[in-house]
Amino acid sequence: VLPESLKRISTQMFGKCSSLKTLTIPAGVNEIESRAFADCSSLEKITISDNVYTIESGSFSNCKSLKEFYIGQNVKELGYGVFAGCDSLLKLKVSDKNTYFMYKDGLLFDDEGKTLYLVLKGAGLKKVSLPRTVEKIMPYAFWGCDTITEVGLSEYIDALEDYSLSNLKNLKSIVIPYSVKSI
Repeated sequence: VLPESLKRISTQMFGKCSSLKTLTIPAGVNEIESRAFADCSSLEKITISDNVYTIESGSFSNCKSLKEFYIGQNVKELGYGVFAGCDSLLKLKVSDKNTYFMYKDGLLFDDEGKTLYLVLKGAGLKKVSLPRTVEKIMPYAFWGCDTITEVGLSEYIDALEDYSLSNLKNLKSIVIPYSVKSI
């Protein structure tokens, strides 16, 4: 049980806590720092209040038992690789009141559809064609999506960030548009 007075979950606070299965984060918490729950291999369910506004990079990376996650109405900052290695993550829900992110068909974007944050491994996608609105793919966005065989990128992407298309074990085809100037 965490105290109600807690304002943030610090960097690696619960990292590698293999016995942690469920957790409710109190309403006072508004920030989850980087790798706060990384490598919690048994974590299945975490309840986060709508008061959280920042979830930093790698916060839940390698939580191999995590099945679903809720992005609350006030989350406005999301780091990279938040769910990298979450092999069991099947369901992602973004609050209807959240004006910063949108989730559709296994893909998590910013509110304008310009930045791709995540391709949900649990969605089981085989082909991904990014909408024309996408200008940036966050690092680790495709991490572990081993069902994907084809990727088509938007012609508005000018650079591919480090690890943005990494760990695609069964990728057979990718179309990189002329707009990409650096990889």
